[in-house]
Amino acid sequence: MSRSSSGGVALDAFLAFIFTFVVFLFLGNLAYLLLRRALDGRVSRGTAKWAAAILQYGIIVGGGSTRAPGTSSPSTRRPSRHRSVSSVSC
Repeated sequence: MSRSSSGGVALDAFLAFIFTFVVFLFLGNLAYLLLRRALDGRVSRGTAKWAAAILQYGIIVGGGSTRAPGTSSPSTRRPSRHRSVSSVSC
């Protein structure tokens, strides 16, 4: 991964973020459209819009919170199963 000249975010990481954002924006809008069509006539118009909007925003926000495979934050790493040398008794 290469760094930008200003020491900021790498260009490939930025482009991956933009691409992922656009994909989840599209998927959220598609889910909104499909759920609105499925619910129209079965429930009130307001309920159909409300339910579809909840699903849409859930997809957009949930998609943006995913991490790249193989990356983990320090709080999610498992502790080592190996004992340290100082804890071994004879």
